[in-house]
Amino acid sequence: VIVHDFLEASARHGISLGVHAVGERSIAQFLNAWKSVLAVHPEARMLRMRIDHGILPRAEDIDRAAELGVIFSMQPVFESRSGGPTGMYARRVGPERVKRTHAFKTLHDAGITLVGGSDSPVNAIEPLAGVRAAVAHSFPENSLELSDAIAMFTSNAAYASFREDDSGSISPGKQADFAVLSHDPRTL
Repeated sequence: VIVHDFLEASARHGISLGVHAVGERSIAQFLNAWKSVLAVHPEARMLRMRIDHGILPRAEDIDRAAELGVIFSMQPVFESRSGGPTGMYARRVGPERVKRTHAFKTLHDAGITLVGGSDSPVNAIEPLAGVRAAVAHSFPENSLELSDAIAMFTSNAAYASFREDDSGSISPGKQADFAVLSHDPRTL
């Protein structure tokens, strides 16, 4: 009830939210509430609501998130730190469920906009480490292509923050925010 009421108030006032939801139950709870709110306030879909973290969604919730236009704002470096068959996630959720942590490719293929971040100060602000972690997932079936991992930290991040018209890509009329790398990341 509290989640629903909070989301309903944000929809009524046109306020976008990023809601922390890590595991199966919290992700489902958010999606249930958001679906209910959208039934009354369909115009609120334009708010680009986000699930922050979204580490362990169920398959049916991935499909629902895509239908509802929910963005997943994720921190890929957590997978490199805690994922894999012997990492902390495996010890906490078991050998089968750990294969679904940070399901970047599945989420992407479902049409969900993925945003990358670091969760600073928990992790250092190192976008390239996040890109690397999204591409080199502990379970290859969850790995993104390099261009999709880069988009998490650039154009998708701009979209999630309503900044796609002035940032997120190197294009005429946009801010000149870019990094110069010593090597082509496609060859490393």
